[in-house]
Amino acid sequence: MSPDFDFALGETADMIRETTHRFSRERIAPLAARVDADDWFPRELWPDMGALGLH
Repeated sequence: MSPDFDFALGETADMIRETTHRFSRERIAPLAARVDADDWFPRELWPDMGALGLH
């Protein structure tokens, strides 16, 4: 019998994952085609990403 391991990272990691997923879905995904086609990223998103700790 093997020991039970809990690989969950906890509520904090879950919250970070959910927040970044929501941000990318709402703010980045709508621009994805342009980002890829023009090799461009909207400068105005950097402060918002920084506020989320994504720097």
